Amino acid sequence: MLKFIRIAVALAALVTVLLPTPALAQRADLSWKWIDGATSRYRMVESMAQSISGAASTDLSWVRTVEFTQTVESTSKGSVVSRTYDRVAVELDEAGKITKFDSDVASTFGNAAHPMIAPFTKMTGKILRVELDADSMVTGDDGPPELFEAMLGPLSQSNAGLAGLAPTGDQSTRLIEQTQSALDIIPGRRVRRGQSWIVDIPHAVPLTGDLASDISCTLKSARRNRASILIEGHLSQTDGESGLALLKLKEGVIEGTIEFDTEEGQIRKQQIEMVSEWSTTNELLEALGAEETTQSLRQSVELVRIR
Repeated sequence: MLKFIRIAVALAALVTVLLPTPALAQRADLSWKWIDGATSRYRMVESMAQSISGAASTDLSWVRTVEFTQTVESTSKGSVVSRTYDRVAVELDEAGKITKFDSDVASTFGNAAHPMIAPFTKMTGKILRVELDADSMVTGDDGPPELFEAMLGPLSQSNAGLAGLAPTGDQSTRLIEQTQSALDIIPGRRVRRGQSWIVDIPHAVPLTGDLASDISCTLKSARRNRASILIEGHLSQTDGESGLALLKLKEGVIEGTIEFDTEEGQIRKQQIEMVSEWSTTNELLEALGAEETTQSLRQSVELVRIR
C-alpha cells in the first residue's frame, strides 16, 4: 500500500513540475506577455481519486490546494518569472478517514508527517524561477532540484530505493524542456477560431519511467480580450521499464480548457482532467510470482487567477 502512496505522491508532484462580452472575433493573438513588475496571485486546486485492485485493494482520494504569487522582472535578455508558494492545504480521505493539513491553520500541523501530506508541506516558502528570452523560450531555471528535494526527500529517507529522486543533471534539463512545452500551449502567434496546434510535453517521473503528453489545442472562441482554448490528448509511457516502481501505463486520457487574456498575455483560468490506468505486470514481477495489481487514477486540476 505504501508503495502506491509514494507513486501517487510522485505523480502529483509532477503534477506540481512540472494553468464575457458579446463581440465574437475570428482571430486571437495568443502570445505570452511578461510585463516588468507585474504581480499576480493564483490558486491551484488538484483532486485525485485512486483505486487499487489486486492483493492490496483499496481506495483513497485527496484534494490539494496551492496558492502562489507570480512576479515578473525584466532583464537585458528577456524576463525572469518567479513563483513563490505561499500556502498549501491537503485533505485526504482514506476509506472514510479524513486527514487535513493547512499551512495557514496551526491546529492541522500535527498531520504534517502523514506520507501523503509530508512532501507537499515542504513547498511553502519555496521559490521557483524561470528565465525567458524575448520569445518566451526558457533559457534557465533556479529552484526545481531544491523544490523536488524538499518534496521527495522524506520519501527517500524512509525507503533507500527512492533515494536520489531530486532532479539533477539530465533530469533538470528535462524539467526545463517540460516547462517550455507547457508554455508552448500558448503558441505565440495569431490563431484563427477553430485552428489547432500540437504540443508534446515530456515528464520527468523516476517512479514510472519516461512519460509524455501528446496534446492537441484548439481555439474555440475569441471575445475581445478573452480566448477559450480546448485541450485534448493522451498520456503515453515511452520507456515503461525504467521506472523504479516498474509500472506499465495501460491508458491515459487528458481533457481540459484554458481561458487566456489576450490583452494581459496571461492565463486567467485553466481546467485539466486526466484519467489513467496502470499495471504492475512485467517480466520481473511475473518471475517472482507476484500478483498483478491495477491502479486507476482520476486527476483534475483547476488553476485560477485570484488577483
